[in-house]
Amino acid sequence: MLVERQGPDTTPAGPRAVNADIALVVVHGMGQATQGSTLLEWAEPLLGRADWIAKYATVAEPGLHDRLVDDGWPPGVTVVGSVMSGLGTPHVVADAVWRLDSSDDEDHPRSRRRRIAILEARWSESFVPMTRSEVFRWGARFLWRVLWRMFRQFARTLVRVPSFGTRAASAATRPPTRQSPAAHVDPPRGLPRRLFSGLLMLFGVLLSAGLAVLLTVLGVLLTLILPLLSPLMLIPFVKKHVQNAVDALVAFVGDVGTWRERPLRAAAMRMAVQDRIVEANGMLAPGGEIVVLAHSEGAAISAETLFVDMAPLRFNVTQLHTVGAANTLLGTSSGGFGSSREGHWVREWLANSALPGDGFVRWHNYWAIWDPFAAGPLGDAAAARAARWKGSYVLGAGDEVPGPSEHAVHNTSMPLTDHQSYSGNTAQVIDPVARVLLGDGLPVQNEAIARTSVAQSVLIRRSRGANLISSVVIAAMLPFIPGVQSAVIAALTWAAAVANAVLAWLQLELRLDVATITDDAGERLTVWPAILGVVLAAALLIWLNALYASRAERQAVWERLSPLAAQRWFRQELLVRASYAAAAALAVALAIAAAVPVALPIAAAILVIVTLSVIIAPNVGALPFVVAEQRITEHGAPPADEHTPDERSHDERG
Repeated sequence: MLVERQGPDTTPAGPRAVNADIALVVVHGMGQATQGSTLLEWAEPLLGRADWIAKYATVAEPGLHDRLVDDGWPPGVTVVGSVMSGLGTPHVVADAVWRLDSSDDEDHPRSRRRRIAILEARWSESFVPMTRSEVFRWGARFLWRVLWRMFRQFARTLVRVPSFGTRAASAATRPPTRQSPAAHVDPPRGLPRRLFSGLLMLFGVLLSAGLAVLLTVLGVLLTLILPLLSPLMLIPFVKKHVQNAVDALVAFVGDVGTWRERPLRAAAMRMAVQDRIVEANGMLAPGGEIVVLAHSEGAAISAETLFVDMAPLRFNVTQLHTVGAANTLLGTSSGGFGSSREGHWVREWLANSALPGDGFVRWHNYWAIWDPFAAGPLGDAAAARAARWKGSYVLGAGDEVPGPSEHAVHNTSMPLTDHQSYSGNTAQVIDPVARVLLGDGLPVQNEAIARTSVAQSVLIRRSRGANLISSVVIAAMLPFIPGVQSAVIAALTWAAAVANAVLAWLQLELRLDVATITDDAGERLTVWPAILGVVLAAALLIWLNALYASRAERQAVWERLSPLAAQRWFRQELLVRASYAAAAALAVALAIAAAVPVALPIAAAILVIVTLSVIIAPNVGALPFVVAEQRITEHGAPPADEHTPDERSHDERG
């Protein structure tokens, strides 16, 4: 990627007309956002991917192909203007250039240029936040809605997704298309695959039951604690120890309560987004288009801004991309003080998305399968959302239900980090949005390469979560395995002797004594050193797993592996996952053999089943389908407000 300043197109005072072919407005999610942070979070991966796409636009075959340095033209992305701080709106302007497929003169290749502007809409400082006590009172009421949606999403992922694999193969298939290059053809389901899916479903039921108990206990505790936090903060001792944590919590979730229950402040949030859309329109060349990319609460703000406040649209906002959209969770901003209402997002999109010239606003919704805030697709009714969710795993199940294009993605495969990791998902989020920025003039990509790349990215993300759990299990079992603590103590004793020799040579009186961290017999570590050892071992194993996963995903997403190299990649990934799972099983078996030898035969059988499941499961799980955008019902009319009998039965008919 190059940098080239071109005249006074941009100044710190704000963006001027830069003759952009497309302007992307990025909108942050819940919580505070510093100036320029949202722009950097999205512009860097998007322009980096656009640069890669432009350079390889006409390379049809897989494998690495280096561009000649003396071909006389610069394919890729060149940044021509950027403002990250100061009084103006943070933005970046870049030119993307790529060779056309129709080029037949290698000495004078034909190329296409497209100017891209990306600017930030930051609404977090457009209003006065709610007080701490207001947030806690609201949060205690809103908590159970969050926990219920979280449980429903996780339970259907753990139970219903494997249940789809227990059925015979569907006759319906969806061939890959340019619009959905990651589309997945449903594989045949033989008897072994169906039996294994049934086993995974059984595990999912057990995990869901445990999850229900855990979330219920958590909900009860937080319901009791949240109303008391504000008065407890008056006690100096409590305030000293929990002030930072409480302030971080209030800053993160306080915006949600403001959106739902403070209409004047919610209007200020929407106005901040609307101002940036107007500003983006001023940066366009004639015929240019605007795209909005919004995360989490920003998705709800952007959707209401576009389809309610700005309706009918005066600007050419051709697409809305929402990632981790919390629209259904949050509802729309309150119509009156203290009276938030549930949103009819799809109905408003259908009614108010017509563009001033021709066409409609296309809506693409990306949700991670373990994201507790998005918790699945968008829809005005629970039955519609359930059908669209099912359509992500069962071919055609959600195609006739009105709604945006739904993209189920794999970010980190961990609930605590999935919601904040969309900008790091190159294969499933960044790549399709980067192609939107580059426009329709790109040569058609090799769909086989695209499918393989997405499959590898999903597999490594599934495995990363499994290996992390294996790492924790291995580390936790180490203190209970005979000989491990003795070996650690022996190593520490030798290290202490070497250190003491060095200290003596330096004529220092300080000496190290391992006896201070062992029991009286010198055979076992005391509690805190043992815990420290477990933490260090887990950290080492997790770091090694992350190091391998980053390298493997970089190969899959950026190096265009040949079919032979891709096969070798899949074997290596399977070997690493099997090593972690087998080591975890062995550690548990050795610990059980030392503590309860009589239980070892039964435990060994269970460990074998669990280990094989961990090794095989990431490979047999199907890639989610892209559920196509649907603007009308199967009867040709926009959906009604009430649930129709057909909507209620759609999930069963799917």
